[in-house]
Amino acid sequence: MMREELQRTFNEYFEQFEKTEEVNTKLKRLVLENIGLQDELFPILEQFQAIAKKQNYTYSIALGYAMWFYLYYTRDLDKAIAYNEKARELFMQIPGYENMEGILTVANNAVLVEILKENYGGAYMEILKAMPMAEKNGRITYYSAFLNNGAIILAEFGLYKKAIQQVEETLQKHDIIGDSNYIVTIFLLMNLCISAKEVKKAKEILKEYASYLQQTELFNLQIFNKFSVEIAMLEENREEAKRCFEVLQKTYSFEDNDLLDNAEVYLVYARYYLFMEDFEKAEIYYQIVYDNFNNLLGNKLRIREEMSFLKAKQGQYKEAYKHLNEARIRSHQYVRFIDDMYRHELEDVWQKNRMLSYEVLYQRLLDITSFGKIVTSSLTRNQLIDVIKERLPQIFKFDICRLLLYDEQKTEFKSLDNTIFSSQNSLLQKCVDERQSITYSNILEGDSTCIDLGELYQKNLRSVLLQPITYQNNLLAVIYFGSFQINFFSQTDQSLLQVFADYVAIALQNIYRFEEALVKASFDYLTGTYNRSALMQQGESMLLKAKENHQSIGALMIDIDDFKVINDTYGHIQGDEVIRKVTQIMDKYKQHGIIARFGGEEFILLINDITIEQLYQIAEQIRYECESCLLHIGDKDIHFTISIGCCFRENIFESLKDIFEEADQRLYIAKRNGKNYVQM
Repeated sequence: MMREELQRTFNEYFEQFEKTEEVNTKLKRLVLENIGLQDELFPILEQFQAIAKKQNYTYSIALGYAMWFYLYYTRDLDKAIAYNEKARELFMQIPGYENMEGILTVANNAVLVEILKENYGGAYMEILKAMPMAEKNGRITYYSAFLNNGAIILAEFGLYKKAIQQVEETLQKHDIIGDSNYIVTIFLLMNLCISAKEVKKAKEILKEYASYLQQTELFNLQIFNKFSVEIAMLEENREEAKRCFEVLQKTYSFEDNDLLDNAEVYLVYARYYLFMEDFEKAEIYYQIVYDNFNNLLGNKLRIREEMSFLKAKQGQYKEAYKHLNEARIRSHQYVRFIDDMYRHELEDVWQKNRMLSYEVLYQRLLDITSFGKIVTSSLTRNQLIDVIKERLPQIFKFDICRLLLYDEQKTEFKSLDNTIFSSQNSLLQKCVDERQSITYSNILEGDSTCIDLGELYQKNLRSVLLQPITYQNNLLAVIYFGSFQINFFSQTDQSLLQVFADYVAIALQNIYRFEEALVKASFDYLTGTYNRSALMQQGESMLLKAKENHQSIGALMIDIDDFKVINDTYGHIQGDEVIRKVTQIMDKYKQHGIIARFGGEEFILLINDITIEQLYQIAEQIRYECESCLLHIGDKDIHFTISIGCCFRENIFESLKDIFEEADQRLYIAKRNGKNYVQM
């Protein structure tokens, strides 16, 4: 039931509304501040609409349709859109509508719709049209709402720093935007900090606003418990993540909250189980998230990438590739948004820089757009580098150019000529820390800038421009330009290079993800050895090489004896440990060979350029080590043995399949001879 005090306020406003239309703004604000009440507001809006029609309040009738949008967009988006478009149509029939607050309500609704539909270009265009009206008329609440919605769009492209700056600007206007918008803004800022992996900042925000959030009665604030789970996961603190997740489970009710909030919490459930390596539960919740995609604001590209990672972890490599490909296709769609956003930003730059003709600027932008469409298609790493080498000199002027790929694990940069640059270089370290472009326009030999440039400095260098290439705030590379002229790189060059870098970031990320998927597709998830398909591919290469070099080849087919009994007696987790132990023992003897899990508890060791005596000796050593091994798992000691079938060929005429079949037949004989046996 609605609180009595709130109901009384609505009743007072409605009494005034019967006499004057001017109170509609107060009514609308009260509705939006209490939007979390959901179903309790239906009779309120029905009464609002009834009075507006009875009194023939033209403006209020349109406003009523715009307000219905807020109650429907989380449950019936098509109906919500229809109400909003009806409101837009009615407002535009009123003279001077562009100066009225109601048209901004419609615009804000339309932005939200486009974001939910993933039409980010359309959302951005709505924001561009509406923000000047909001600024001109001093409608700070709407101006801030457009900043927040713009931040959601920027975050979808990994532009977190810019998004966080926009939201922080809104957060400073609590007195103007009201409690409801203030809480939404805190929630958005927390989400952005989590996405940007800025754990320290996220903790500070949670601590700063915790007491305020606990006092409010506008929302079910238990959703904020999700941030504690996400922070613990970012810190890789499993115990704390488990504790916080249990709190979230106990406090959050999916039945009592709307679809948008539920979708956010389902996503945390999915990520938690992925973090805890409970892949079956993670898959359940990722599927729920996938089924509720239309109720998510942002995160959609990352979710596809996470689904690909999950499927790869489960050994479902075809599914992993499918999700990875969906992410790649989606990144192509995002290119259109980047085109729109930067075209407008660059036109603004041109207005401030008349020295460069519009035609030249526009042609450069078209060249970059053409470049973007090429590099965000399916390219290999080498193809991407070739395109960058070709296009950079066509679009930009410079005397020195380097593309420096960043290796986060080694904390170093590598240029295309394989020169290594340490991130101890102060300018490169600044790129790592701040992820922002750096320019110097008047370098003098021997000054501090030369020292900062380190190995990047060349004699007579006068201007430099460094542009980080980032994806979801992760540094991938740096583009380095140098010139022998002072003040060479303009603001326009910097803006154009940012666009260029964003395209390269998407292309690099696609390539890295694809390469990672190919690698994962080659390995067995449990043992880390080659899987069967990779064995056949690598084995064919080894066989061809052995034939060409007139080398011998030997294959060991290994099977764990009575493995079903081990699983039934000790459990499948302990059975997995036995499988891992066998591959660890095999790994000592592979020399230049190939180890693979052939299926279940069967393994292959394939070695070329070996004698039959050496092959038999390796087989016996592996068998003996397994027989002598006693696995201590918890309070259980597990003893196991293996049987091995051997195939040796000095002159190779058979196929790889024939060699494996013969080894398998010998394995069958070894089993028949009592197991724990090597059969040549």
